[in-house]
Amino acid sequence: MFWKLGFFKMGNALRLLYGKCFQPSTTGDSDSVGPPYTTTAPAVSALAHDLFNFEITSQVPEALSQHVVSSREAQVTWYGKLLQSWKEAKPPPKTPEEVARLIVETLSRHQKADVEGLLEFYGLPHPSILAEISTGVPTRLPEFVFQGGTLPEFVFQGGTRLPEGVEFEMHTLPVDGNTVPDGDGLNVYVNTDDPRESPNIPRAVLMAVVRRSKARAKKNYARADELRQKIIESGYQVIDLQNEEILARKYRIRLRGIDAPEMSMPFGKEAKEELVKLVHGKCLRVLVYGEDQYGRCVADIYCNGIFVQEVMLKKGLAWHYVACDQRVEFATWQKEARTKKTGLWVQSNPEKPWEWRKKNKREAEISTGVPTRLPEFVFQGGTLPEFVFQGGTRLPEGVEFEMHTLPVDGNTVPDGDGLNVYVNTDDPRESPNIPRAVLMAVVRRSKARAKKNYARADELRQKIIESGYQVIDLQNEEILARKYRIRLRGIDAPEMSMPFGKEAKEELVKLVHGKCLRVLVYGEDHYGRCVADIYCNSIFVQEVMLKKGLAWHYVACDQRVEFATWQKEARTKKTGLWVQSNPEKPWEWRKKNKQEGR
Repeated sequence: MFWKLGFFKMGNALRLLYGKCFQPSTTGDSDSVGPPYTTTAPAVSALAHDLFNFEITSQVPEALSQHVVSSREAQVTWYGKLLQSWKEAKPPPKTPEEVARLIVETLSRHQKADVEGLLEFYGLPHPSILAEISTGVPTRLPEFVFQGGTLPEFVFQGGTRLPEGVEFEMHTLPVDGNTVPDGDGLNVYVNTDDPRESPNIPRAVLMAVVRRSKARAKKNYARADELRQKIIESGYQVIDLQNEEILARKYRIRLRGIDAPEMSMPFGKEAKEELVKLVHGKCLRVLVYGEDQYGRCVADIYCNGIFVQEVMLKKGLAWHYVACDQRVEFATWQKEARTKKTGLWVQSNPEKPWEWRKKNKREAEISTGVPTRLPEFVFQGGTLPEFVFQGGTRLPEGVEFEMHTLPVDGNTVPDGDGLNVYVNTDDPRESPNIPRAVLMAVVRRSKARAKKNYARADELRQKIIESGYQVIDLQNEEILARKYRIRLRGIDAPEMSMPFGKEAKEELVKLVHGKCLRVLVYGEDHYGRCVADIYCNSIFVQEVMLKKGLAWHYVACDQRVEFATWQKEARTKKTGLWVQSNPEKPWEWRKKNKQEGR
């Protein structure tokens, strides 16, 4: 009787749910046990019945908890999602395989054990698409169709079907339209449960998330807000999604191949509004082709199968950025909009955004949080020459990257032209690259120390050190730091067994011990050391070593004129090693002793 009454009381949505799934009973017996609509697949029938019951009572099956790991509250969330997905499915699933696929796709952001348990509970097959949960990406992506046809030139990369040139793929959480800065940029968040993200979460972020959770449990909301801000500053965010907190990583996206009008240009606001309309509240498929000079991911964006760049071009709200992308279809879509005089093409001679930026003497960049011109770094011989702009930061030409070290321990200085330094892994350049094994060792070491298992803690500390990292106690706070071996660029100090070798080392220790250094890295030598210029409280270390006669200008590797000048000055004054009438060159001494390097 329940089935009959329940069925005829259903609204239109549930009529669709049942009516499409079931076929009329062949018995025609109104008194027979079971629903007036039956199916040849009991698993499909069972789930449909439970979803129908959930719509009325908001209750999930009691026995489900024996098959899954999550709480009853989480199960209620699943059934709400499944009910909605089933209603929206066109056509609704009819076979066990189709139902299994619907469950997997709907609950793709939930734990694999829960999805497998749910399938097992209903006796549904475990299709190959379950691999999507473990990877975060389907093993074979469907054809994404846009208005101009399917994406061309598909290739297989790592078992995943992706367009040629794509470095990786992301699937975002729902986009907040308020964070869209303009017509060709986006800010998106990706769930850190994604296998590509989970190994790279910085330790500081993980610790902040744990501490924030504890602070909220103790109702210390001021501390919780403080920790939340720390998480945000690290490029992450704790997002409340359907009553479930998710740790997500932020990505800044630059739409590949188009250039929308700037906000202060005609149609700039319209371009932004259209992009917001396309993506707000949607989960996006992002195909990343690389990174631009501002650290943004250059990407193609798909939203429910719609190719976003195509829409922007066809509506005349962006230019085809030919300098960076020569795709023929982009030119076709722009020509179509131009012919129809759509959007910015209502103007007889619209200004190109890149020319507008050039005219206004500024780069098309969304706030990077980095000053476009850093102050001059002054050393004793004057200012650093030949400055250029790289990635929005002012660095000397040829520098690959810059580091700022923790205080240097003078006891680790090996000689007069080498250093061992540590860099805090909270540094944005370091945090994404911490090996998963190191993070796990740090967490386990912390637990071992809490249990006073110091032997185990020491064992784990050794593992961290062997991986090129170290846990350093700095002002009563433990910091995970990465070790770098540095070779001072452009100088060659006497070996330790040569005259003035010990003096050179002592001078370098005096210069750097206890200090935080600025390290400009130009490359790596064949011993794996970073070849770098070193600055200590604005003092150029190589300059001091040369002027004090405690190093040679290493002309074979560095032809800087000022280095020759500083060496000549020391030689004239007979300072340091120049008190000798004919001091031996370190590189010749090494050759004579049939050894290389140190």
